Amino acid sequence: MECLNRLTEWTKLEMVTTDALSQEGEISLASVWDDTYYMETYLPYLIRSKLKLLLHGDEKQQSLLSFIDDSMKNPQHRAHLESRYCEDLALMYVWQKNFDLARHYARLAVQSFFQDWSSTDSLMTASRTHCLQRLQPLLELQEFLDFVADKNNFTSFEPSHQLIARWEQRYPHVQLDLVDIWDDVVTNRFVVMNVYMDKIRDQMLSSNLMEEDHDSSIFEDIKLRQQLKLAHSCQEQNNFNLTLRILKETYSKCKREKSELLVVEWSHLYATTHQKKALSCSGIWSKDMLYNVLSTLDPLSKVAESKMLREKPALGMRHMILESRTFDAVVTGLMSVGNLEELGDKTCEKLQQYTKSPLNKGDLIKELIHHGYESLRKVISEVPEDSSRDAVCLQQDVQLALAKYCDKYLRLAEETTAVKCLLDAMRAGSAEALERFPRLLHIIEHYPDTTDMFLKKVSETIPSWMFILWISQMMALLDKHQAHAVRPIILRIATEYPQAIVYPFHISQESFTFGSTAEDRRNKQGIEELDALLSEERVPLVRTFISALEQFSQPVQMFQDWSRDITKILEKRPAAEIKKKYKEIYDMLLEMPHKGEQSGTQAQQTSFGAVSMGEFHRRFAEVFKNEFDNHFGVDGSKLVTMTAKEFSGILRNLQAQFEKHKADLTPPTNIGKYCSWMANFNPNHESRELEIPGQYDGLRKPMPEYHVKVAGFDERVLVMSSLRRPKRITIRGNDEKDYHYLVKGGEDLRQDQRIEQLFVLMNKVLEKDPVCKARRLVLKTYQVIPMNTRVGLIEWMSNTIPLKEFLLNAMTEKERTAYFGENGPSQLHYKWLPKLPKKTDWGLIYGQVYQNYSKTETMKEFRIKESKVPWDLSRRALQHLSTSPEAFHFLRCEMLTSHAVLCICHYLLGIGDRHLSNFMVNGRTGHMVGIDFGHAFGSATQFIPVPELMVFRLTRQIVNLGLPFKVKGLLENTMIHVLHALRQNHDLLLSTMDVFVKEVSLDWLVCALLRMLKLYADEDMRWYPKQKIETAARKLKGDNPSYITRDELRIGHLRNQALKDFEKVALGDVQDNIRARLKEKGLTEEQQVAALIDQATDPNILGRAWGGWEPWL
Repeated sequence: MECLNRLTEWTKLEMVTTDALSQEGEISLASVWDDTYYMETYLPYLIRSKLKLLLHGDEKQQSLLSFIDDSMKNPQHRAHLESRYCEDLALMYVWQKNFDLARHYARLAVQSFFQDWSSTDSLMTASRTHCLQRLQPLLELQEFLDFVADKNNFTSFEPSHQLIARWEQRYPHVQLDLVDIWDDVVTNRFVVMNVYMDKIRDQMLSSNLMEEDHDSSIFEDIKLRQQLKLAHSCQEQNNFNLTLRILKETYSKCKREKSELLVVEWSHLYATTHQKKALSCSGIWSKDMLYNVLSTLDPLSKVAESKMLREKPALGMRHMILESRTFDAVVTGLMSVGNLEELGDKTCEKLQQYTKSPLNKGDLIKELIHHGYESLRKVISEVPEDSSRDAVCLQQDVQLALAKYCDKYLRLAEETTAVKCLLDAMRAGSAEALERFPRLLHIIEHYPDTTDMFLKKVSETIPSWMFILWISQMMALLDKHQAHAVRPIILRIATEYPQAIVYPFHISQESFTFGSTAEDRRNKQGIEELDALLSEERVPLVRTFISALEQFSQPVQMFQDWSRDITKILEKRPAAEIKKKYKEIYDMLLEMPHKGEQSGTQAQQTSFGAVSMGEFHRRFAEVFKNEFDNHFGVDGSKLVTMTAKEFSGILRNLQAQFEKHKADLTPPTNIGKYCSWMANFNPNHESRELEIPGQYDGLRKPMPEYHVKVAGFDERVLVMSSLRRPKRITIRGNDEKDYHYLVKGGEDLRQDQRIEQLFVLMNKVLEKDPVCKARRLVLKTYQVIPMNTRVGLIEWMSNTIPLKEFLLNAMTEKERTAYFGENGPSQLHYKWLPKLPKKTDWGLIYGQVYQNYSKTETMKEFRIKESKVPWDLSRRALQHLSTSPEAFHFLRCEMLTSHAVLCICHYLLGIGDRHLSNFMVNGRTGHMVGIDFGHAFGSATQFIPVPELMVFRLTRQIVNLGLPFKVKGLLENTMIHVLHALRQNHDLLLSTMDVFVKEVSLDWLVCALLRMLKLYADEDMRWYPKQKIETAARKLKGDNPSYITRDELRIGHLRNQALKDFEKVALGDVQDNIRARLKEKGLTEEQQVAALIDQATDPNILGRAWGGWEPWL
């Protein structure tokens, strides 16, 4: 019934409700009072459907009036109607022209609204939204009742036009307000306009002011506009069937009104609806679908000569864009079908009519592409040189449309046009063009001939700040052959906004490499020029700040990272490189400060902006300096001649020493122990200002004079418990606010930064999708600011705790003891693993798990481990955070929906290693946030010795939070909506990912390429980044996830003896697994999500997972 209500199928809804109330074939509306279930379930839809039919002129609805009259005679029935249906009663009495009763029930409706609003918990956002949506129809009803109370409003039509003009300034939201709200507003307006016409006709006829045959259709034009507004809203909400039904009802009226503008708007709406309906379809188009899209060219061609298109240039140009999009849609449909015979004679005739081409699929597609291109090229030449807001928006649309069209179909011949138009759209302020800038970097890489056009357009008119969003990606190209294209942009940004570029430059500078060619010399000269623009005078204290942050790194961890690097170098034994690496670690960890550097602000800084060693690092140096000199010699002289085996023995010895002095190496909680410069920071003493990082987002023109500067640093430091012991610091801004950041040392945070950029892009896609926007489906993002390859800042997320801690806190003391005890799931898991006689090789051990253990045995063992954990930890944890049932419901919904969004986005980007500490839970909102993206683009499946076959984390605790439906309902539906939105915008996502995976400096890609070189030693590895994009494209096209997992395993585990067993488990079993019964390619969003959930929750996969992933929790 709710579906029929949303589709405004009032006749069918009436039939369903009356059939339910019929007794022995006789319909008695009064029987609804016989059963409370009928009153709650059928009565709302009974009254709504019959009233709507009555208001639309159905003369057979006398039964509703009789039912209401009879019910009012019973005090209990009357009380029920007046408490629930005041607005419906008011509207019914307006239709009957009983305005006194209508005012009475309108007042009761207002009182009911206030009562409902005050009693609805603030956390029940959906209920509060629904309550507010009732307000507009009710307000307009009251306005009309006040209007009819004044007899002066019926002396002419002017007062009514003023009232309607006021109403036309406010409509429900096109996407956020559901169709039934729109229908209420539009229908109510129709009713009051009809009532007004009847009343003014009677009054003016009685006064002989109006002839009886006066045109009664004075409001018809207004009604048609309102219906087209309703149809537009339905289309925006993807309710295509209702849109087409409204258009069918209004077509003859638009023709009869002889309004060219209405006919043009109708034609545009009709064409857009068929296009969107067809393009939202996954897989092969049906012949009817293709014919319907083709048929939209008929109404478009009929209005092509309309004078309205000439009088309103914006409308004319939108017409041409729409025509081009129609050809584009037809091409998409043709490409999806196998051969033309499948289309039928009618569609083929239509194709020939518009292309004048022989019935050959290739020729038809070529001709259709040409027609679409010509339509856009023509409109480009007609764009008015006007600075008005409408003209600017039109320029954005036209330029962007042609750029996307050329990029999609004409890549060989028209890439210059694509570059020009995309940059022109950026200049006009198009947000989408700005998002598509990475595609330009891809174009100039593959089509060097476009570089001159690129440089010309960039240097001419586009403000430099518009490129800040992609500064990191451009910076990574400064030592590549594309450097000459991006260098002018970067130099402009460095000149105008040096603070926006200084951190990306510092981190990229460390990985620049140059050869001896003329191009390399030019690139090196350009970097030197950029370095000069980022001098200490122009970006004061930045180098000092970076050096100060390095003091927060753990010395032991820094040494361990260095030891891994030096072990690889020792195998090749290049003496100069060994000494260089040793000097780096020696300077960072052991170079004691000189006397006189320990006090005073200026004395706390050494050359090149570096700060002196803090007490924390100094303590390490005092203890271990002699140890290092003894083992490695002065300046690493002994290290040069050392074998890898000897170095390994020294490492073990030093590790024992680290453990012995563990208490002395405990990180302090006072900032002065790390860096006295930060503890004593005072901008007045420094006489220079330091900007708080991260204030240049590239979305709007920066205003550096208003940016927040550092006023000081809080002395308190919060030390995290994870491996690298990151520290939270607090920066005090000169705006009297505190800014919290997590300092992560020993890690290159560029990959996390790139992933967060992709998440921001995905959020913009979700924001544009009507279904996702209505459900507020977004990813929680945070700032990541890499400073150099060793340290960076991460925006601190307040009120969050790791998912593991969130769940463990819900355990009782007894449950916690059992969980970590001998019979806990972790211990049981490690006891279950096969034992190897020699060294621990986890890859080999888990390979035997796949080879030796059957599906039945694995599932049985996994269920035993799951039984060791309470089933409802996630529910308990949320109950502890909740003060009421409404709060629990709110937190539960937020947690499930946010996790579902995370799952889909992580899957598309191939993000792995999703153990419990890589999720954060917000204790106030229930939102799940993903962190630490060390494994992306499938590297967790390809290159971890124990491959991850889980597509995302959907374990028992998360599933049970969705009880009683588990994965069905909220989780599954959210995933479908998100996947649908992202699949519809696959080109935008792929073009951005394409730039990211080619940044060879990123950690995951460096490690992946090293491993790939071992497997494919004789091959050119340039295919590998391309393969990552192809995998992402397969996901966005609807390929079965189990087959994608299989192919990733084949790339990374080619020589693994357990490969066949990995594949068998990943593909699943036809009897038990949905994914195994689905085809390999071309899945719908619903099928793809079903396969993903099946693979993520498969106990045969989870039971073989790495123990540290804790799949039982």
